[in-house]
Amino acid sequence: MILAVGGSHCLRPAQRDAYANGATALASDGDTLLMMAFTRAVPPIPAGVSESELMARFGPSWEMAWSHPDRAAGTSAMIRAADDWFFLTRP
Repeated sequence: MILAVGGSHCLRPAQRDAYANGATALASDGDTLLMMAFTRAVPPIPAGVSESELMARFGPSWEMAWSHPDRAAGTSAMIRAADDWFFLTRP
């Protein structure tokens, strides 16, 4: 399992590609990726993360098992940036 909490949304587009490629290179078939990421751009976050963006970047090596907004009461920054959880699997 790869646990990614709060880093991917801080990356520029080319860095996000490298992040996805690196996670894919580390993971084996049957592994999972649990990611928390902000879905809205709130400075200093350059851009939010979406389910469709993740699937485009991670490509056919991963499947989206589920995603949903964070249900916990977070900080004011987390609320403004709308943090979501994404759970991907490598078939």
